[in-house]
Amino acid sequence: MESKIFTISKIIILYLCLILSGCKEDIKLSNEISKIEEEKEYITFNALVPSQGEEIPGQELFMMDIYGENEIRLVFGTSSDEDSASWSSDGNKILFSSVSEKKGYLIYIADIKKKRLYKLKGNLEGGASWSPDGKKIIFTSARDNPKEGVGEIYIIDANGKNQKRLTFTLNDSEGSPRFFPDGKKIVFTFWDHKNLNSGIYTMNIDGTELKRLTNNNQDDYPVPSPDGKTIAFYSIREQSKYNAIYLMNSDGSNIRKLLTNGPEMREWDPCWSPDGSKIVFEGWVIEREKGKPMRLVKDLYIVDKDGKNLKRLTFTPKRAECDPSWRPRPKSLKKE
Repeated sequence: MESKIFTISKIIILYLCLILSGCKEDIKLSNEISKIEEEKEYITFNALVPSQGEEIPGQELFMMDIYGENEIRLVFGTSSDEDSASWSSDGNKILFSSVSEKKGYLIYIADIKKKRLYKLKGNLEGGASWSPDGKKIIFTSARDNPKEGVGEIYIIDANGKNQKRLTFTLNDSEGSPRFFPDGKKIVFTFWDHKNLNSGIYTMNIDGTELKRLTNNNQDDYPVPSPDGKTIAFYSIREQSKYNAIYLMNSDGSNIRKLLTNGPEMREWDPCWSPDGSKIVFEGWVIEREKGKPMRLVKDLYIVDKDGKNLKRLTFTPKRAECDPSWRPRPKSLKKE
């Protein structure tokens, strides 16, 4: 849900806060992580929960099994919101953003195996994601041009060293970066500020060989499949009023809608299962009474990659779930 939460204007404000603020920690791991089973698949997600001492709810990280059961809270943020979780390839670490008005955006790693939480060096910001080998991290930041609100993509070693800026688009922005499974390319969203539209691009991890994949004006949040052959993303197309999830080949060809039948739904934030057979996503469904829209319910759904067998995973009308991230299959469960 990066285009809804991780907006450029928010980056500017929080970046300035980051410069002026101290570094006192205000998040911690939940004791519930002791319930995590090493040999089990999980889905992490964000959810709005009441903040300590505040009337306004905060956004925290949770996880559940792939059947929508056995929910576990991962972190507690006393004055911050946590989002944009990304699993390491071994399924033992979670990379996520933490944002507060005092400190701005920071990037943390939750080591599930060691039950340890630590902040990455380098004051990274939002939309961070691991490389397949776990050695590098890509993220989005407006640090080099906060006044103009221009978000750019950066790459850095996982230890916080060797930071490099990859995009230089002056008056426009990039975001939602993800590595391809081979670790050689990145797919991301480009936002044209002047014309108020967006498109999906790829490039090498050194910033070369930039290629545009889509020509629609409302494409975002591209995520490569585990085999690198398909990209899932959300878009407004075909004269639809709502966001829907689409699939395309990795070269931008064969664009097709994931769900062709189902409830009237706004679809966001696709994430592939480790074997590439399913997609979990955020769905907004309008509940009606006597034909009149009464409320917007935001839950997580799972579906086969061919659009069949749609299943609702969460049933929380008073809480919104978003940004699902599927834990990579533990080594003992991987197919030989």
